[in-house]
Amino acid sequence: MPTLSLKAFLSHRYQSPAVNMYFHDVFNDVAELQFDVDVGTGATNVTRLERMIREADGFVGIYPYDADGFDRPTREQLLQASRYFRLELELAARARQPAIVFVDERYGPTLHAAAGMFVCSFDHQEVTGSGGSPKRDVFRRAFQNFCENVQASMQYELTRPQLDKRLVGILLPSDVYDADVVTALQSQLSDHNVESEVLPWSSVLDAGIVGRLQAYDWIVTEVGAAAAPTGFAGYLHGQFVPMLRLVHQSDSQAAQSPSELERSLYGAHQVGYAKDIVRWTTSTQLSLEFGKRLLRVLQGNRRIGSIDSAREYFREAALRKEAVFVSYSGRDEAAVAPIAQALRRRFQSVFDYRDGGESIQPGQPWLEEIFSKLDRSAIAIPMLSSSYLASGNCIHEARNIAAARDSGKIKLLPVKLAKEDLALPSFLTDTQYLRVLDYANAEALVDQIVKAFDR
Repeated sequence: MPTLSLKAFLSHRYQSPAVNMYFHDVFNDVAELQFDVDVGTGATNVTRLERMIREADGFVGIYPYDADGFDRPTREQLLQASRYFRLELELAARARQPAIVFVDERYGPTLHAAAGMFVCSFDHQEVTGSGGSPKRDVFRRAFQNFCENVQASMQYELTRPQLDKRLVGILLPSDVYDADVVTALQSQLSDHNVESEVLPWSSVLDAGIVGRLQAYDWIVTEVGAAAAPTGFAGYLHGQFVPMLRLVHQSDSQAAQSPSELERSLYGAHQVGYAKDIVRWTTSTQLSLEFGKRLLRVLQGNRRIGSIDSAREYFREAALRKEAVFVSYSGRDEAAVAPIAQALRRRFQSVFDYRDGGESIQPGQPWLEEIFSKLDRSAIAIPMLSSSYLASGNCIHEARNIAAARDSGKIKLLPVKLAKEDLALPSFLTDTQYLRVLDYANAEALVDQIVKAFDR
């Protein structure tokens, strides 16, 4: 039984459960690795990531490449596949915590770990294959060294004065953010039970202000051109103080490219910073976007604390997040069942009105519930048959699906269940259907559905 328990920030690819589980098994030989996972569905929030990394004992990266073929990937393909890895590696470098990363050797020079990080390259065929793993002991020893580094860091932290980081700092230029704007931001924070303190923008970076900046949970600050003369944004970035980043733009600036300061601090990344920065022209815009970021920052996490919960999580995380709506006639239930089961093995949410109460809760108005689920779905699959076309309810569903498709709200992928002549209604004739008879089994059919959805 491992004697060390540590909380890590786990940077990994959700859709690679075999690789994730291989390394988590290696880790479990040495220590109990606990980690938090984001249960929210919002966009990447850098403030949230910074706080999660800061609150962890160490950083662990597992970086597979998602293709299994033998063709050598291009640099562009590798850069695209690693864009979130590179963002989180940059955050880890600024955090200056103990860190270890396991990198698919195909990435080569595409991924750069900071000096002081433990780095192990791996062959994807070894860690996902059915045979033995010659380098398992190498990985285990590297993780053991990392854990010794973490233990030393944890012991050091116990000797330091502990800061009670409850306050949020507000550091904004008064010529752009007047008293009413700042008060409105503080009110939004207070509504979420977050205390805040306003710092003078004219402060200089002496020991007093540096100490105060380090004591905040996170800081709301301007990072656009108006922030460049003071150096605050660059200092906070380099010191890994979590920030909720704002940029004020005049009407004439709204369509302009990021400032030199933004390009310098955040320009290396295609994901994360650019969409996370609150860009505003009016106070109404600021209030709306600030509120969205605030909710995301404060969302809770799910703790993964055991090998069994990790296995469950890695399986769940590999599932696609798009909600799928399966529309079919009750007379075709037997033919649809294996397809619905195969869809559940690939997607987190599959609506099937005959799945024993999972999709429609007992006691709920079933027709209202069906159309409510349809409104929240990203992909709809009408299962075409003579029974489907003869059903008034099915045709009603199909009309609504086609209307949602025409307005760009949903992707429509019809499936023909059997070899029979069908006279399709006009609203379904402009979409090519898949035929069950063309595929060896339900899994192969669902593979094609996934490919069609990704096009």
